Amino acid sequence: MNSKGHILIIDDEEKLRSLLFRIIELEEFKVFQASTAKRGLELLELEKNIDLVITDVKLPDDNGIDLLSKINHYALKVHRLG
Repeated sequence: MNSKGHILIIDDEEKLRSLLFRIIELEEFKVFQASTAKRGLELLELEKNIDLVITDVKLPDDNGIDLLSKINHYALKVHRLG
């Protein structure tokens, strides 16, 4: 199965993260999950083809706003929604 794109979800709330994973995966996207900012950044380093990052604002080891500038390091064009 070819995916429509690659999406990374970073959220420490496991139930919400799992729900988003299932919904997005049903739409034939390849989905990666992380419960911390650190793990999310590790996945960005490993998976060079992430198209979209969905992150919580409040994470146990960082916040989503500061995380955006770190994500820019991986050459992703970041747009903030909300």
